[in-house]
Amino acid sequence: MRRNLSVRRSSHFMSAYIGLDVHKEWTFATVLDQNGRVVDQRKLLNEHVPSFVGNFKVEKIGLEASTM
Repeated sequence: MRRNLSVRRSSHFMSAYIGLDVHKEWTFATVLDQNGRVVDQRKLLNEHVPSFVGNFKVEKIGLEASTM
């Protein structure tokens, strides 16, 4: 069986910068590579954020959250 080696899968081995826009029940995550290109972008339930972030070699994480 042939494996799917997509850009998303191979990006996990490079340094990543992650931005998280946190809401009450979900978070919108954007992952950038060292050159500022979007590697992955998705809306996640909050409980899935730690496992998603764990897939990358994270250099920095930026967080946006508010009480509105």
